[in-house]
Amino acid sequence: MQEGKSIPETSKSFESWLVIGLSDSRCSNCDLAMLIVAKNADPEYPGDVVCSCLQCRAVKLPIDMTMHQQSLLHDRFSEIFENGVDLAGNSIEKLFEVIASNMAGGIVQLRNNEVEVGEIRRGEEDAPIPDGYRSISWLRRYEAEAIVYSHKHKKDYALKSSQEQIVFQCNYFPDTSDEYRKFRSNVQAIRVNNSNQRVVGWIRLEEARAVIQADDDHKDIEFGPIRFGNGGLVQYFSEDLDVAKKYRSTTRLLRKD
Repeated sequence: MQEGKSIPETSKSFESWLVIGLSDSRCSNCDLAMLIVAKNADPEYPGDVVCSCLQCRAVKLPIDMTMHQQSLLHDRFSEIFENGVDLAGNSIEKLFEVIASNMAGGIVQLRNNEVEVGEIRRGEEDAPIPDGYRSISWLRRYEAEAIVYSHKHKKDYALKSSQEQIVFQCNYFPDTSDEYRKFRSNVQAIRVNNSNQRVVGWIRLEEARAVIQADDDHKDIEFGPIRFGNGGLVQYFSEDLDVAKKYRSTTRLLRKD
């Protein structure tokens, strides 16, 4: 977590935060599963992420968790974005309001139709996602090239700034690893911003190659699967478009459902 970065301690401070899923950790007070809550639509892990209890409103920072809990949270955060669900849910404040109105004998009673849950996919409001696809990442060409290198040479690879600071990290996992069997890719791509890291996704070789081709040809590129999945589409957006400037990328990687 960045030094001096404040984390809200009450529900009122969460009005603009978004629920992105359920954690594997349980509240030490209520023994209920805790929510994973993100500060914004493009959260950095771990600085922009906390866990919060639905019932007692307890807030827990990743840094205050055990190493095992941190590992579970990191995997869950990665899985949420890997599966193309960039954000799901409404503000934590609305959830707390629902809970407050449905408390009876200390038991939380939530009915599905009382909490609006929807999927917000990054860039959808600026550039609609075609039916049958889900957004994985606005992947940049240099990032795709690093991912291809990591796949081909079967090793970790890092891109560094002119100040020799890592800005993009590729972690390679062999076919025999649990990570490969779970995420169906050998390479985990991570963007690094100072002390914060954000998992872009577990990007497959054919996906990274398609991003490079789309950038070369200045057009959308469809691709098929090599070992997993149903293939997908890389959309190309001219660099002079507002959407490309907003997401700092001319290419968006989509997977076919």
